[in-house]
Amino acid sequence: MSINAVNTKCTKSQMALLKGFQAHVKFERGNSERTVKIYTDAIIAFKEWLGEKSLAKVGREDIRNWLAYMEERKLKPNTRLMALSSVKGFYNWLAGEEDFLRSRETKDILKLVHYLQTRVKIKKPKTIPIMPFRDEVDRIRDCMEQADGTDLKTFYQKGKPQKRRLKFLRDRAIIELLIASGLRNQELRYLRVEDIDLERNIISVKNGAKGGKQRPTLFNGRATKALKAYFAVLNGESHPFAICAYELERRVSFWTRKAGIQRNFTPHSFRHYWVTNLLEQGTNISAVSHMAGHASTRTTAIYTHWSIGRLKKEYDKCDI
Repeated sequence: MSINAVNTKCTKSQMALLKGFQAHVKFERGNSERTVKIYTDAIIAFKEWLGEKSLAKVGREDIRNWLAYMEERKLKPNTRLMALSSVKGFYNWLAGEEDFLRSRETKDILKLVHYLQTRVKIKKPKTIPIMPFRDEVDRIRDCMEQADGTDLKTFYQKGKPQKRRLKFLRDRAIIELLIASGLRNQELRYLRVEDIDLERNIISVKNGAKGGKQRPTLFNGRATKALKAYFAVLNGESHPFAICAYELERRVSFWTRKAGIQRNFTPHSFRHYWVTNLLEQGTNISAVSHMAGHASTRTTAIYTHWSIGRLKKEYDKCDI
């Protein structure tokens, strides 16, 4: 939902608040387009729930009723967490924007911010993310290896042989890079050829990085081989993986199914696989955190618990 979609339902001052917050998330915080949309949509939904009540006049009772409303609708905990995070972010921003508020409203907003930060919490469920096991990664690779020896008509029904070959080499480079580097969906799509050092196996993650944080990450020989094969047939494109987020997910899902795997993987599934395997093989947690672009090693440490969960799954398969 766009801000323009609610234009007729809001006063000019409310529209100014919504647009001001959207600009803050996009330009001052440097968030991705997807994050900007999520935060903006959440605040628009909150405003629609409020009805005619001003965003600047929200109190504790409104927050409690809104949380109860989301729970009554049986929204998933993660959905409610994101909505709450957006509302907290909005009021943190609003508290510092005196141009939008009267002096009395500023005091009330500061009280609301304190309430939101200290008293309002939604417990996040502990879940083990879906990620491939090593044998599943091998099956995907084997499937692509077998496809490489065909005319690729089974995999790409449209296009001339040269076009089908280009798409296949792109897909293989994508899969190998996701497995080997831990890149996020947007980070991969925003990569430029000049960001990839094929001699040293280093990627400079600059564009599309979460929070705008630049960092280096590494990749292996398999990925290097796949990238060289793909780059050899490119016609001077500077952005080799310039496809939409949906198409990237579709390509990963396509090759997962072709490998005969019933579970559905996303690009982020391979990021989980990458972090988990580095930690399981004894890589320093600070190094993994830095390459992954995590805000803190505490985020990376969560994967050590997921590793135990994976081990338990494997153990439970055994007949002992």
